[in-house]
Amino acid sequence: MLISVVIPTFRRPDSLAACLAGLERQSLPREKFEVIVTDDDDAPVTRDLVAKKFPRVKWTQGPGRGPAANRNHGASLATGEWIAFVDDDCLPGEGWLKAIASQGDVDVIEGKTEAPGARDTPFEERVENLRGGVYWSCNLAVRREVFERLCGFDEDFREPGGEDMEFAWRIAANTLYTRFVAAALVEHPPRAITWKQIWRRTWMIRWLALYRLKTRQGTPPRASSLAVIVSVVKREVAGLLRSSLRFFTEFDPKLWRTNLFHVFWKWATFPLALPWLIVWEFRFRGAIRAKRQRNPAS
Repeated sequence: MLISVVIPTFRRPDSLAACLAGLERQSLPREKFEVIVTDDDDAPVTRDLVAKKFPRVKWTQGPGRGPAANRNHGASLATGEWIAFVDDDCLPGEGWLKAIASQGDVDVIEGKTEAPGARDTPFEERVENLRGGVYWSCNLAVRREVFERLCGFDEDFREPGGEDMEFAWRIAANTLYTRFVAAALVEHPPRAITWKQIWRRTWMIRWLALYRLKTRQGTPPRASSLAVIVSVVKREVAGLLRSSLRFFTEFDPKLWRTNLFHVFWKWATFPLALPWLIVWEFRFRGAIRAKRQRNPAS
């Protein structure tokens, strides 16, 4: 079978080059897979890099509407029976595609993601999936027929911060045959982050509000404004208390500094984050209603 590897990218030419180099070293024969890079940057840097150093890779201009739409665009050009997603800052192991190709009796394959050299600090992005059950798109393969039946990633998510979880929810809701394959290994090198990035990510929690609406959590669509506000307040307070309790009940000695910082940060920013979430809750509700009025079948 042919596997179509889709890599969404945006202004990371060096990281992308390392990812593509890893795909050149795959133990699976080259005729068994194709690589599609879908680029949301208007500048020619990445396009020129691909053309010069990786001529067998197909480059395409992305739609510029966020990672969900970018992945869907790449998938629309796939010709393989399977679509394998990996991020542009990841390093696929040599046996990644061979492990995927050996699991042809399932609908969805979730690979193992490691963060080698990660430290216990909140100023470092750490992405790991060691046991499965999260279906993150940095290491995920979906039978193309199944991906099309699920209608791909939800393009209402314009930034990274919920589209993976929403897609995972639909995978579970459709009772698909899935498998976690540790041999399908991808490394996600830790990346340093700054206070500015931590502050920016605080406001990206608004996409969690959209995720909850998409997955039918919270109050019904026609609930009163007061009921919506009360629901959001209860939900966020309960979530904050749970995460604080989890720090102690699931104490991780290898990550205690990072986890303690995030608990403290959530409490410190809660007075600002709560009104922000309430505002976006109403915005997303209005957008969903308008979309359903335009297309009742959606």
